[in-house]
Parts: sequence; C-alpha cells; structure tokens
Amino acid sequence: MKKGYTIILLCFISVSLYSQSFHWIGPSSGSGGNWTDANNWSLTAHGAAALDWPKDAADDAIFDQDAVVNLNGVGSFPLNSIQVILNKTAKLYTNSALNITVNSSAPGNEGLRVDAGSTLRDSTDGNVNFNIVFGTGSSGELNGDLFLAGNPAIGGTNGASFQTNPGVLTVGNGGRVILRPRSGLINATVGTLTFGAGSLLILDRDGGNGPNATYNPASTLRITGNTNNASKVVSSGVGNVGNVEYDCPGLVTAVNMFMTNTNIQGSLKILNTNNQVLTLVTNPTGGAVTTTVAANFEISGNSIVTLGDAATSSRAMNLQVNGNYIQSGGLLSLQQSDGASATTKLLLKGSFTQTGGTFTASSLAQSTSTNLFVLELNGAVA
Repeated sequence: MKKGYTIILLCFISVSLYSQSFHWIGPSSGSGGNWTDANNWSLTAHGAAALDWPKDAADDAIFDQDAVVNLNGVGSFPLNSIQVILNKTAKLYTNSALNITVNSSAPGNEGLRVDAGSTLRDSTDGNVNFNIVFGTGSSGELNGDLFLAGNPAIGGTNGASFQTNPGVLTVGNGGRVILRPRSGLINATVGTLTFGAGSLLILDRDGGNGPNATYNPASTLRITGNTNNASKVVSSGVGNVGNVEYDCPGLVTAVNMFMTNTNIQGSLKILNTNNQVLTLVTNPTGGAVTTTVAANFEISGNSIVTLGDAATSSRAMNLQVNGNYIQSGGLLSLQQSDGASATTKLLLKGSFTQTGGTFTASSLAQSTSTNLFVLELNGAVA
C-alpha cells in the first residue's frame, strides 16, 4: 500500500510540472471570467476547454483573443510566460494582493511578451499590490502597450506594477508603459529595465516618478496626468533619461519636478502647465547642481516655468542646454524667489529663438556682489 501511494504521488508531480500552453477562450467584455475557471482556457487557440488553467512555473498563459480576467482572491503563483499577441487586449484585475512570477527567457516566448498592436491592462480594485515579477534569469519583450492602474476612488498608495529584478525587461520601438491613477511604483534598476529607441513611458497620473532604468536617448518620458503633484523623471533627481515632455492641462497648483543633476539625453518640452508654475531644478545639497538637456529646450502653450526653486534659492542651480532654446508661448522665469541669494543660470550652446511668450526673471532679489540671474551663451551646438 505504501508503494502504491508513492507511485501515485510521483505521477501527480510529473503531471503538475509538465509544460502546457493555455489559450484564453473565456469572456472578452463585462466583468469577464475567472482565471481559475477551467472552462475559460484551451490547450489550442480557440479550441475546446482544457478543464485546467495556467498555475505552474512551466505553464504559458496566451491571450490570442480579447480577454477580461478576474483574479479576485487568487493567491500568488508562477508561470513560464504571459503572452498577448495578434493585436488583442487582455484586461487582468484583482481586489487582493497578487504576484505573478514569470520565468521564461526563450526568444519569442519571453516571460512577458506583448506584441506590437497588443495591450495588457493590469488593475486593482482595492488598496493592494498586483505585480508581474520577473524571476531569476527571465526576460520580457514589450512592443505593445502595458497599462498599470487602480481604482482612484479607493484610498491608499498600492496598485498594479511590475518588478524586473532579478530578470530583465526591454521596452522596444513603439512599446509603451502607461502609469494610470493608482498605479504602483515600478521596482527596477538600470540593469534590469531598458527603454529602447522609440519607446514611451507615460505618467498619466498625479505625482509618482519614472523608474530607475536604462533610457535610450531616443526614448520619451511623457508626463500628462499631474493635478496637485509633479511627477519626477527619476526618483532621486539624479540619473539619465531620454526625451522629457510635460503636458498637464489639469494642473491646479504650483509644483516642483525636483531635478538636481538629471541628465536629459534628448529634448525637454514643456507644453502645458495650465498657467501654474512648474519648477524644474532644486538644490538639496549646497554645492552647485546642473541639470543637462542634450538637445532642445522648448516652452509653449499655457506654460509657466521657473528654473530654480524658492526653498533652495540660496544655492547655485544651473540648466545646461546643449541644443537650442525655443519659446513660442508661455513664460520662463529664471528665478521667482525674492529671497534668492545664489546664481540661477541657463547655459545655452545653441540658438535662442523666441516667437512668443515671456522670458524673464520674476524675482525682485538684488545683489551687489553676485549676478543672480544669468543667461549664458556658452558655445556652439554640441
């Protein structure tokens, strides 16, 4: 009898570890269907029900048709991969804390694969974290859209996100990561998350920040959803990003991006602050700080921008622009604090072009020993 139980146990283990590819055949609208409903999955595209569902480290969850998937109450589990393909949209949501750990690194069958034209939407309906976690040695390839969101009517700071370490994720040309209201903070490093040329990171939320990552100079971080708090391009204010665009018509108060020694490898475009003051640079340390823009610095629309913040106006702050300054509207003030006692400086290597708007220093501060507000034309375009 004891040997019989041993044989049954070994057979069970063998089946549970056998690699299977599950295709979603469940609902594509409304409240959707449950992940754990065995009738919602097939072992072939559009085939018969598998009478099982993806739940093991060897399983692939493939969305080759539109899907709305309910994960309420489902505990954390591993998968080999999650794939959204063939221009389809998969919406996954939960009201309970959940980690889905993906493990594959196979080309074409990465741990997370979202093809161009396809979309994965992860969201929460509670103050909980819902993460896609990249397991050791795993990889992801995002060429479509990854939306991360939560229910803004629910209080708290948790939401949907992903964690690349100890795996890697590459956002390719045309790939987009969109952080909506109540999205969680992305847990990544410069070695585990890469935004390639032509990729987009969109912060369509109030506050938050871009993750630590490797940003190609031709990638873009676009900030669109600020209302009461500015999004930081990098959490510490120090780091490299690609192009940066700020377009927040819903902004209702003055905000600060808290850049210190940030390196913007492309252009910086301020398109709309809804006539609220957007401060770019802060100096928390005492020594001079310099934020660098490798290409053009552009201001347009209903934008009011100041380079240095009032709280640290006793410390030197620089914005180095290696391209051109282009202003077609709005207002740029080098410094607005009447208590400024150190230099705020715009250093420009390219041309100064102003076809509209106002360029000024609104501060009333004066000094007999220091030039407080400086526009320095400091060389040819790099």
